[in-house]
Amino acid sequence: MLTKAFGVVFILYSLLFLTFTYFVYLNSSAHLDYNSDKGLESIGQVHVFYPAFVALILLIFGVILWKDHVIGEKK
Repeated sequence: MLTKAFGVVFILYSLLFLTFTYFVYLNSSAHLDYNSDKGLESIGQVHVFYPAFVALILLIFGVILWKDHVIGEKK
């Protein structure tokens, strides 16, 4: 019963976290060439991959909780 509420909270939190991570990526040296000698770095080198991965897992978990169905329940 409360799983749908937790699912919505996880979905909203993960979407906010993904948006923040995306803007951090756009302002990082993986997207902008701050140091021309070093070149563009990868997403892992600028430490954006793991937060985005955690937010994606939270989003998937939130969708699973939001679509929670009880077997045999009549509506």
